[in-house]
Amino acid sequence: MDTKQKNMPQDPSRVYLRVIDASANRACEALRVIEDFVRFVQNDPFLTETLKTLRHRLVQNVLMFSLPERLAYRETLADVGTRISTQTEFHRASLESVLDANFSRLQEALRSLEEFSKLTQPESAHEFEQIRYASYTVQRAVFFTFLAETPRRKTLRKLRKIEFLSEFEISSSTPFPRGVLCVLPKISAAETGSQAETVSPFARSSEFPEDCLCVVQTLEWIEEPECGGILLNSADPEDIHEIRNRVGLEKLIGVCIQSADDARKFLLTGIDFLAVVPKVPEYEKHSSQCEAEKIQAFTTLPVFQADDPHFFI
Repeated sequence: MDTKQKNMPQDPSRVYLRVIDASANRACEALRVIEDFVRFVQNDPFLTETLKTLRHRLVQNVLMFSLPERLAYRETLADVGTRISTQTEFHRASLESVLDANFSRLQEALRSLEEFSKLTQPESAHEFEQIRYASYTVQRAVFFTFLAETPRRKTLRKLRKIEFLSEFEISSSTPFPRGVLCVLPKISAAETGSQAETVSPFARSSEFPEDCLCVVQTLEWIEEPECGGILLNSADPEDIHEIRNRVGLEKLIGVCIQSADDARKFLLTGIDFLAVVPKVPEYEKHSSQCEAEKIQAFTTLPVFQADDPHFFI
């Protein structure tokens, strides 16, 4: 009997299930590799949970295609692609290259699933599309959480304290504190109309320790070379993309929050750190500290307890 005839599926119109089966396997395998990285290499509970949820969504959607049918059309031994490889396929230069390869593999497989699902399962095609979009968001979060190792981010991870400086403190000759994330006050010429206020807050101090980062609370002074980034008093998750486009990769973005629920809203937006501030109207240092510890337990992003009684959202 002719080999090609022997291997031909009984229903040629259903041969696309072979593509569904192979792409589903690729996508699930790639998600598992990424999940293993954030779980075992970086110990990040939030991203581990996010990827596990995404993988569950993928598996549930794949189940819309009968497993017995998929297996009937699976033929690994006759797959011409198994005998084709590239020189770089079996080499990874770094953990970053492992992640890049598997995010690409995941997103390509999802696109293939999306397109071939349109033949018989348009609802599944839409879900594959949404999972693909979600993977782009997770990829950005993984990058800013682990891989964007700029000098400022390396310094940020060494800091354990945040301080909100007053105008008096930055106008005096006192050097900036060491080992601290310093938040400069809101100094805006537009608010006072005073020509003197147009002077950058960074010009008022001549000493910037290497183990110190200074961030501002408005975008007015973000371009200053000494400015490490911005801390947003109040922001929506949707605002972060526009702000990142404005400040670029080198500058840090932090967000003030009050609870673990607030934190979860921002952890996929590409921020660099969180500041847990007291709740209005009363200032409760113990409550703020407990909330900061709770948040730090499920993310590897730097989390600071901002217990300044004069700084509220």
